[in-house]
Amino acid sequence: MSYFIKNVKYGITGGPFDETVIASVEFEANEETKYLSIVDLNGIFEFYLSDIDIYDKLINEEYEDLGDNIISEYNGISLDSLDDIIENNDDSLLLIKYALLVLRLDEDQTNELINRTTNKFLTKEDIENYDFEEIL
Repeated sequence: MSYFIKNVKYGITGGPFDETVIASVEFEANEETKYLSIVDLNGIFEFYLSDIDIYDKLINEEYEDLGDNIISEYNGISLDSLDDIIENNDDSLLLIKYALLVLRLDEDQTNELINRTTNKFLTKEDIENYDFEEIL
């Protein structure tokens, strides 16, 4: 499956002891625009897939009414284990891996990745040089 990256947002909310990092990727696949968002609360991840941009709700910690958007699998692949995601070379997880990089890279690396991939089709080459085990 090919993913055209249209826009990417990321940010931090919460306090020093409950910092929450949020990444949201607007993408097009199969002629449909969708939003994949990941919330990272101290290493606990929630994945959201929606037809509308929910980034502002997530960054403002307005989680009510978003339960229908939470996903535990993507393209039939479980999202329960980050190790399983990292080790899986299925192209179906390319977008998930990309969003995880946006979530976890330092700010300069994240901005460079976003600038290099926005308004382009995402490829394995865009993410293959990152050490996921170290980053996650």
